[in-house]
Amino acid sequence: MPMLKPGQSGAFKTCGTEWKATVISVKYPTPAEVGTSKEAIGKYAVIRLTVTNTGTIMGEFSADEVTWESKGVAPVEASAYGSSNGLAHLDAAYKPGQSATGNVILDVGERGGTATFYDTAEDAIYNPVYRETPLFQVALPY
Repeated sequence: MPMLKPGQSGAFKTCGTEWKATVISVKYPTPAEVGTSKEAIGKYAVIRLTVTNTGTIMGEFSADEVTWESKGVAPVEASAYGSSNGLAHLDAAYKPGQSATGNVILDVGERGGTATFYDTAEDAIYNPVYRETPLFQVALPY
């Protein structure tokens, strides 16, 4: 499972095909910058991500299940909020060679730590083993 920092890419497999995730940036915006008046439980983190189907068959990707952890905090649900500011939503079926770039908005405990993305594609609903499979991690900067 690749551990990615901003500017890095890594490969993973899900739904029977190969993928590449590229972390473009990580920011810690205010609620207004996220497009909400609701305060975060911890801190908002926005991961700008490009996902590409590099395999040979159509596959689904979803950024709906993400956990966050740090040295002193066990993994907790990071409350993914989807995309913002009119950017592409990453949850979709991708043909080989297709990609999308979007913002994944999380509510994390504090700056830093690790966000782990898990397999939640539609096929995974019928196979609980997939749902527990981590795909890649993002090292959040402080």
